[in-house]
Formats: sequence, C-alpha cells, structure tokens
Amino acid sequence: GAGGNGGTGGTDGNTPGRGSDGTSALGLQTNVETVQIDSGGIIRGGGGGGGGGGGGREDSARLRRATGGGGGGGAGFPAGSGANGGSANSAGGAEGESGEDGNFDEGGNGGEGGNNDDECRGGGGGGGGSLVSDEAAGERGGVDGNGGDDGEDGSTSKGGDGGDGEGSEGESDGQEGGSNGYGITRNSGISAPTIINNGSFGGGSVLGGVS
Repeated sequence: GAGGNGGTGGTDGNTPGRGSDGTSALGLQTNVETVQIDSGGIIRGGGGGGGGGGGGREDSARLRRATGGGGGGGAGFPAGSGANGGSANSAGGAEGESGEDGNFDEGGNGGEGGNNDDECRGGGGGGGGSLVSDEAAGERGGVDGNGGDDGEDGSTSKGGDGGDGEGSEGESDGQEGGSNGYGITRNSGISAPTIINNGSFGGGSVLGGVS
C-alpha cells in the first residue's frame, strides 16, 4: 500500500495538517479460501504520515511568530512525502523545518519546530509510520529550547502526532498522525481467508475488517 503524506506545520492562527492514512494493500470483493504469499512476495499496507506541529506567537515587544515542523511521510510503495513546515508570513518569523519523505520500509522523520528568540516556538512534526518495526519508524521532530512540544515518533500502527506550539499571545495544537493501512481489507459479507505467508505480510493490522 501507499504511504500517507505528512501534515503541514501550523501557525498560531492556522491549524496544522493531519497526517494522511496509509492505504491498504489488497481488497477482497469476493470470498476466497486462501491468500498465499510466496517467497519474496509482499502484501503490506502503507504507513501513516506524521501530523504537523502547532505554531506560536508572542508580541509583547514586537510581533514574533514561530511555526510548526512538518510531519514525516509514511513508509510504503509509493512512500509518503514529508510535509512543509508552517509559513511564518512575516518578517522575523521562525519557520519550522520540513518533514522527510518515507521510503519502502521506513517512515520519514518529522521536522523541527521553529524557535523565535526563545519567545515563542513551534511544535515538532510527527514521524511517519513504519511497516517493519518501530525502530524503522520516523523519529519525532524536536523543539530547540524550552517551550513547545516535541512531536511523537511514528510506529508500526500509525504516524506520530505533531507537538503543540507555544506562545503567550497565541498558539495552536499539533495534529494527529495518520493510521497505517491494512494488509488486506474485505467488503461486508466477505469471509476472512486463510493466509499462508512465506514472504512479507502486514500493516496496521493482520487483517482489516469491513472496508
């Protein structure tokens, strides 16, 4: 299945983007007794994209903005794309970094949140979901200094959530990461087949329910 794209980093006034769900690999529309995966064969759902980090604003002396990092792309074929950090849209704004793209097995890392003179900070982007192990999932985007929250690491079930932004005059919360797709989904009324796995099978769940 295809990996989900990461969510765009947010600003103090704009909600960051949610990570997209990974797609499922195989859908059953009729009853089959057995699904056999031969050696070298792969049936795997795509990893979910990481959520975008929130932004912050502080304007006690002058207007300062910091935006959130973008979420990492989920693993899959094709893999999900990392998202841009939030756009500051003002002089002196500190923009979060973009998340990284996923690849066939691994989720991309989330982008680091922006830091504006230690007065306001964006949250880190969430890492993209993995298809093989938590160690291969995308790592969370961090925050330089105190204030604002790191994103979450991705996992084998979903992309990581984005971290919350921080600012005394305005801030936004990070968004959720997308869910990993299923290895197999089936329509209502279709029975679950026996799976003979001599290759690689998996995703967010061994077998999806009603698609």
